[in-house]
Amino acid sequence: MWFVHIGICVLACLDRFFWNVWPRETYTIGKGSAGTDRIELLEGPWTVKAFDIIARVSGRYSMVTLNLLFLVRLKTVESWLSASWIHTYLVDCSNIVKANLRLHIWNGVLFCVLLLLHVWSILLPCLFHRYGAQIVPGHFEFPLSERAPAGFKDADSAARMMTLQVDDVFRMVEMSIVLGVMIPLSKYWFKRRFHIALHIHRVAAVIVFIDIVRRHSHPHSIIINSPVFFLWLAERVVLHFTEESVERFNRLKLGEDYMVISWNSKNNVSKSVGPNFYLKLCDSSVAEPLHAFTAFQNRISFEIDAEASSNETWNTGIVMRVYHNRRPLALSKVDQVSHTSRLYHCKSDLSTISVCGPFNGEMSQLIRIAHSDHPVMSPLMGGVSLSQLSQLSLSQS
Repeated sequence: MWFVHIGICVLACLDRFFWNVWPRETYTIGKGSAGTDRIELLEGPWTVKAFDIIARVSGRYSMVTLNLLFLVRLKTVESWLSASWIHTYLVDCSNIVKANLRLHIWNGVLFCVLLLLHVWSILLPCLFHRYGAQIVPGHFEFPLSERAPAGFKDADSAARMMTLQVDDVFRMVEMSIVLGVMIPLSKYWFKRRFHIALHIHRVAAVIVFIDIVRRHSHPHSIIINSPVFFLWLAERVVLHFTEESVERFNRLKLGEDYMVISWNSKNNVSKSVGPNFYLKLCDSSVAEPLHAFTAFQNRISFEIDAEASSNETWNTGIVMRVYHNRRPLALSKVDQVSHTSRLYHCKSDLSTISVCGPFNGEMSQLIRIAHSDHPVMSPLMGGVSLSQLSQLSLSQS
């Protein structure tokens, strides 16, 4: 996937410098043309040319990479690929979750850096060659874009002047906050305050998408990025409305810090080992996201003695680490403590959990490797061995 993505990015950037097979001037958006694409660089010192080069490269890279960032977070696509003929005959997708996460992180970092350079590099001539800078307002039109007045020039080498519009200044502030504050903060909080970090990250992604496609000068982004964004959004909506409400589940407490939650899922047993399930208590606030857990699934009618709201046969279970600490930044009065602590202390016969899954899990490949390399494993959970637990997820040959 890295080779494919890098290849597409390189071709897209080279096209902007040499061929320009899909020029912006072929489109009319709002009350005029979507813009004019030049092959030659802007006249002026190296800082002016650097501004032009950065604008072209960052524009093409961000257009291609924005699609990648959304595509690699599609859980249903990950699960489908890992169980499809594509995995069997074409591409090894057994480690797709971690591979996609690496793609998302590294390309996301470069995306943020280049997009910040995209909006700020216009000031390079002012910093190094004593160009002046002025703001010349235009007029706003559909979709939500400022159109430049007649005779507008980004860089005027004769007057030694760089010209910005009101929207350019707005984007400098907006992108600095979104890409320089919100995205790094969400990344830092993912392991500490996941319930907040996820919302910050998604809001930032939506803001970036809207900012890119709202401009009349970005017709390629409107055409290429919009379908993938709405595909990602559609998956979020579908998964929300297909969540399973589990009213009867079993709970086995393993001391004060661990427990096993098991239930009989209505969905088919996953073809992958150690699938991911996302869950939370149904009485949690709307703002509380579903949390991911690596699960094991019962394929051999294995029984677990537990305090239970039912003694039905179960097919899905989770060994869950319990965190009893209070949240310093809670999203509601209901969610003042960790969701795992609420699950540990709730009355299992009166509580309902909302579940989404199964999906291909991050641990799936590691469990397969561990099981094949070490078929005899150490005991776990008072007499239940890891090899026994692995049999719950591994298909019987």
